[in-house]
Amino acid sequence: MKITKFEHSCLLVEDNGKVVLVDPGSFAWDSGQIKLDTWPKVDEIAVTHEHGDHFHPPFIEALHKAFPDAVWVTNGSVAAMLKGMGIANVTTTDTDFIKITPVKHETLPPGMGEPPANIQVDVFGRLTHPGDSHSLTSTKEILCMPFISPWGSMTHGTEVALQLKPKQVIPIHDALWQPGVRAYFYGMLKDEAFTPQGIELVIPTEGKSFEV
Repeated sequence: MKITKFEHSCLLVEDNGKVVLVDPGSFAWDSGQIKLDTWPKVDEIAVTHEHGDHFHPPFIEALHKAFPDAVWVTNGSVAAMLKGMGIANVTTTDTDFIKITPVKHETLPPGMGEPPANIQVDVFGRLTHPGDSHSLTSTKEILCMPFISPWGSMTHGTEVALQLKPKQVIPIHDALWQPGVRAYFYGMLKDEAFTPQGIELVIPTEGKSFEV
């Protein structure tokens, strides 16, 4: 399976000739890493929730134009937004490549509004992306884990990942950290938290594909 992480929480996942994109958000779109004309296809697109760093209308519109036959997989509130944008091929149920599970969006700081509906997506039966949640209770062998956010902490994210015991962890939701800060803390997590427990922390280069 090949994975490309774009800025923040956006992942392109390819397996056996099929392609899934997760969380086309604003940070990824604005990063300059997205080159849709170089992508041969996208079969399914998952959106975990409606926040702009996961659901960015210009990115959505460009994807729909480039890949009009793609199936969009999401929750009910985002499905209504997509249909309002003229996208008809939308589902809130499991597909051939994506299994969805409602999971809590963590509580936001005062003044940032109520948490929206959020889903965990399991892609190709191998990779779990929880959106904005540390409340997941299961994972596939590869866990994409948010370690920094307004609603969570590196401590809690690490605790959850260690409890779930995936084979590999991929950090996501990290546009809030400068690259040097990411490297420092991910190196610490890798050496001191995950490797001793037999879990591989995979630290991607933004916009670069890697095999797992």
